[in-house]
Amino acid sequence: MMVARKAASPTPAAKIVLITLFLLIAGPLIAGPFAIAVIWYFSLPDMSFARAIQSGLIVTALGFWALIPAGAVPALATGLTTGWLEVMCGRAEVWAVAGSGLLFGILWGIVLRYNIAEFEAVIPGVAVGSLVGSLVCWKVVRMARNARTRRQA
Repeated sequence: MMVARKAASPTPAAKIVLITLFLLIAGPLIAGPFAIAVIWYFSLPDMSFARAIQSGLIVTALGFWALIPAGAVPALATGLTTGWLEVMCGRAEVWAVAGSGLLFGILWGIVLRYNIAEFEAVIPGVAVGSLVGSLVCWKVVRMARNARTRRQA
């Protein structure tokens, strides 16, 4: 008779890597429509907010392959922060994830601002996108962690 074995829990380093990879891949895809909408809404005078959101979704759908490299730096930094807090401190609080997402978004927006001079609102756009992407990914990580905890109990 075969007995089902319980899966071994991943090591702390593996958990940090998995959380970071998740934020690195999903974060920019979630943040893209928000960042593009904010940048275009505040940079183009005749752009309505609804049109900016529609444009952000279309650009994200068509150019998703470019969003991951564009948002990789804040996603990587926020992913490492979130992963480290989840593993080493037991859980990442919402304020820590929001703060790191906003901080790394602002810093990356400052860097991008010098390369994208034709748009005015690059810094707040990237910051808002990074904040939203970080919080959505954090919630998914939190739900996965809670589901795993319930399964083990």
